[in-house]
Amino acid sequence: MSFYQLDDKDLEILALLSKDSRITLSLLAEKINTSIPTVKSRIDKLLGLGIIDKFSLILNYDLLSSHPLYYILIKTSPKELNNILTKLSSKKEFLEVYELISESQVLVKTLPMEMEVLQEILKDIRQLEGIQSLSTMPVGQTHKQEFSEIPSVISVKLRCEYCSKPILDGNYETHVYEGINHYLCCKSCLRLFEQEIPQD
Repeated sequence: MSFYQLDDKDLEILALLSKDSRITLSLLAEKINTSIPTVKSRIDKLLGLGIIDKFSLILNYDLLSSHPLYYILIKTSPKELNNILTKLSSKKEFLEVYELISESQVLVKTLPMEMEVLQEILKDIRQLEGIQSLSTMPVGQTHKQEFSEIPSVISVKLRCEYCSKPILDGNYETHVYEGINHYLCCKSCLRLFEQEIPQD
């Protein structure tokens, strides 16, 4: 597996975006002392590598609903784990679905909901093949909710910035745009990537 090492400019951009994802490119460029095209190219690279997953809205469910949200801990059979994860991830009532390090366990975070709705969801989960046990934990008030703290690890697995496939063993193509290296898994993806770059 090949790895990409984030540099100081990448980390500065991530830190600023984590505080306010609506910050303009011009203000970002001013704060990190570089050009607007360079900032845009770096953000595109961070998106392409999957380091930035997406820019999204964070809702305050404490204000939006009088009902609690729940965490559901589910123990499954190893054989059915992947199938269960797929089915749980497709449910619109679930905000987050995690596969735990503990063998064949899944943690789910729900939307705020009435107890009657939760009971129907639990009934549906129990009917999935491979479910061994489950337990629920209602959440009271949220005291801290951070989605974009930057970890101390600053190297990430490389993936193609066109097709998103992992890049293995240092075998990749690169394209330099606005002074930034972009990583592609093969010549075909390189050609398609270059076709999408704005021409001067």
